[in-house]
Amino acid sequence: VGSALGLSAATSWGAVIYSQDFESSTAASEYASGDFNPAAPSVGTQANIVEPGSVSLVQVVNASTDPGSAGAPQVKGTNSLRINSHAGGGNCCPKIEISTADVTAATLVFSVYGDPGVNRLIEHWTLPWGSNELRLDSDGSIFYDSEGGWSPYGDATFAHGQWNDVNIATFVDGVNQPTSYVTINGTTLGDDGSGVGFNFARTGGAPNAVNKHIIAGQTGSGEGAAFFLDNIQVHNAFDTSILPVPEPGSLALLLVGLVALRFGRKS
Repeated sequence: VGSALGLSAATSWGAVIYSQDFESSTAASEYASGDFNPAAPSVGTQANIVEPGSVSLVQVVNASTDPGSAGAPQVKGTNSLRINSHAGGGNCCPKIEISTADVTAATLVFSVYGDPGVNRLIEHWTLPWGSNELRLDSDGSIFYDSEGGWSPYGDATFAHGQWNDVNIATFVDGVNQPTSYVTINGTTLGDDGSGVGFNFARTGGAPNAVNKHIIAGQTGSGEGAAFFLDNIQVHNAFDTSILPVPEPGSLALLLVGLVALRFGRKS
C-alpha cells in the first residue's frame, strides 16, 4: 500500500522540492533572524526566517509551549511553527521564505491555523515579483491582488478554530500573464464564490520563473495576529488538487486503515 501511495503521489504531484513538518525540531526554541532549517529539506532548497528588529516572532511549538501573547499553541502531529505578528507591539512581517531553483510551475501547500486578531492575518506571494498575492484575514475573509489592489474572493471564507489546508498553484511562461489558483480545504475558489477556479495572478508582469515562496505575518498600523503553520511543501507542478500530506502518525493510521480495508474486502 505504501509503495502504491508513493507512486501515485509522485505521478500526480511531480517532484517535491521542499518539505517541512517540524517534527524533527526542538519545540519551544525560538529562532533569530537568519537561516532556518530545523529539519533537513527533502531536496537542497533553503528556507529562511525573516523577522523585524531583534524580536523573535517565529517559534517551533508543541502542545506544552507557553502560549504567551500568541494564544494556546495548535499543533498537527507533535510540533508546528508559530508566527506571531503582534508580539512586542506592531511588528511587521515576520515571514518564512522558501527559496528554490527557478521553475515554471510550482504548487505550494501548507496547513494554517489562525488565532483571531485584527485585519490581516497572513499573506502569501511569490518571487520574482508579479506572480500572485493572496491574503487571509483574521475574520475569515480571503482577498487576492491581481490589479495592484486587494479584491475579495466573493463570499469565500476559511474556518477559525481548525486547521485549514491551503494549496496555491502557479504557472508562468514568460510571455503571458502568470496563472495562479488557490484551493482551501479541497475547494478551488472562484472570485464570485462559485468554487470553479479563478486566475488571481497579478497583471503587472510575466515572470519567467518562480523561485521563492513567502508566507508572511502581514501587519499594518495596529494590526497583527498569530497563526500556526505545518506540513509545508513545494512541488514543481501546477496542480490545484494537491493537499498537505498528513503528519507521520496520521499517515501510519491511514495505511493501517487501508490495509485493514483490503483484508476486509478479501474476507
